Amino acid sequence: LCRRDLLRLHQLILARTRPEQAGRCREEAAGALEAWESAAQRCLEGAAPLLLSGPCLLAGFLLIQPFDPGGERMGFLLTRLLLQKAGAALPVSWEELACRHRAFLGEALGAAEEGDFWPFIECFLMLLYLGGGRAEKAFALLPGRKMTKKNRVEALVATSPVPISKGEICALLPDVSPTTVEAALGELVKSGRVLRTGPARTARYALGI
Repeated sequence: LCRRDLLRLHQLILARTRPEQAGRCREEAAGALEAWESAAQRCLEGAAPLLLSGPCLLAGFLLIQPFDPGGERMGFLLTRLLLQKAGAALPVSWEELACRHRAFLGEALGAAEEGDFWPFIECFLMLLYLGGGRAEKAFALLPGRKMTKKNRVEALVATSPVPISKGEICALLPDVSPTTVEAALGELVKSGRVLRTGPARTARYALGI
């Protein structure tokens, strides 16, 4: 997590959309970014669990906003890097979780700006817990079945307490394309294992009897 690597990642993110600004740090934030880099190295080399020190690093990064545009996307990427470093990589969209709970993150970030990082740590860990719950549901196994994409779709329908839509399934299975989800649902409906209710655009699916 050094300044050079962050600049390189920012360059890759904006290479096609904003090439003239890609890989450039805001001049007024250059000093703060260097201080953040030193703090990041101390945290990575220290004894404190990264799941506690990592949120503090993320909050510090978001507060100094060293990149504009692309600052939020860099924050999302930094989150994934920290989670992977801590051995807690998520197979679900961290970006979607953060956007869905943006108000809570913003409030916690405000507390961090005043010097109290505990609300941000708590919010970070809560999002991690929610993401883990979604991942566990997304990779549910049907007894005696091989772990195929079709069976994962069927498992989501089978374990959902209420009829579930195609969009909700796609959100829970980010590594499965919408086309594959649609094809799997079509086969399941045709075989009778899954029931479809409602018109095509608002159709919901439930386990067949």
